[in-house]
Amino acid sequence: MRQFMKILVPFAMLLTLTGLYSFAGSKQTNPSITPTTNPPSPDLTGGYTTQQITTSDMYNKLPRINNSGSLVWQAKVDGHFQIFYKPFSEETPVQVTNDAFDNTDPRINDQEQIVWMGGDKVHSEIYLYSKGEVTQITATTLSNRHPKLNNIGEVVWIAGTADADGKVDNYETFHYADGVVTQVTDNNQFNVQVRINDAGTMMWRGKGTTDFDIFTRSAGVTTQITADGTLDVNPQISPNGNMVWERNDGADDEIVLMLDQASGPVQITNNSANDCEPQVNDNGVVVWQGFDGTHWQIYMYADGETTQLTEGMTDNTEPRLNAAGDIAWMVHDTEGIGIAVYQAATKTISKISGTYTGHYTQMVDLNDQGQVVWAGSSGSNFEVVLATPQ
Repeated sequence: MRQFMKILVPFAMLLTLTGLYSFAGSKQTNPSITPTTNPPSPDLTGGYTTQQITTSDMYNKLPRINNSGSLVWQAKVDGHFQIFYKPFSEETPVQVTNDAFDNTDPRINDQEQIVWMGGDKVHSEIYLYSKGEVTQITATTLSNRHPKLNNIGEVVWIAGTADADGKVDNYETFHYADGVVTQVTDNNQFNVQVRINDAGTMMWRGKGTTDFDIFTRSAGVTTQITADGTLDVNPQISPNGNMVWERNDGADDEIVLMLDQASGPVQITNNSANDCEPQVNDNGVVVWQGFDGTHWQIYMYADGETTQLTEGMTDNTEPRLNAAGDIAWMVHDTEGIGIAVYQAATKTISKISGTYTGHYTQMVDLNDQGQVVWAGSSGSNFEVVLATPQ
């Protein structure tokens, strides 16, 4: 996550249409330009029903949601993080793990399968929960980290040998399907940021000839997507194979989109400010955060045009995108962090977190039904909060 600047404005100003948290809808060829046309209709009262999922003295964080509305997160119990799961059809969460290790970075798919990493800073393994049973996927001396999961039960992750401080000098990528673990890379090129889509296509960042490049693997064939002498990082892939990533052009980070491998990558931003944290869906809609010279703003690319969604004196970061084109992100102000959502069907932006102001700063997630989940603080503990469109 990129660092953001502290904002010296009162929180109350966010709650007025004429305050500093305003919304823009102008179409830009250069996302650093401040929009001047009318914004999409802001709905600052919300339009969402908010439900507090947890009520405990535990530290709940990193919640994820699937398309049925089931949730997974990690919470600290007796000094260690454990994995908790709330099926959409149940009121009471299930504690999936209960051991003397830290179980972190959980993910959930639409088949109600959950994957996470468990261990300490030197040694960790990958675990899969499915139909009430936990399977340990790895059993190595490596530090296995940051698993990702698709909707057909395939898992990918990175692994390497950690020193006593948990530092890893080199990572390789791994893949799991139908009970079989495969080491995908073995090249000592620091392969990280691995992803997988529902077709089983993997995508990651690895060391190319001179710098970091983007690689994919599909049907057992590895392809180097970039070899352009620039730094390419933070790849993302949609279920149907649309790809997006960040490219450093020597001056700043820009956004690159590839809808068709036959036609190659297209750089969709070209300005003098950093553009980062991209997401892409199956319709080729891209969202990212861009720096306007003073603050981070949210931008959207669709049908060849770029729209600046936010403007003003607040930082808007970490956007998440669903299949419908809805976008959720975090809004930083002097009182804490709030959550905002752009609904594509109505082109309306809502600030949906009126109660919780100290939101955890690394995660907001949404599903294809527009439900949004985050971890928020009421002043003492972090709780999991779910917002559902009315």
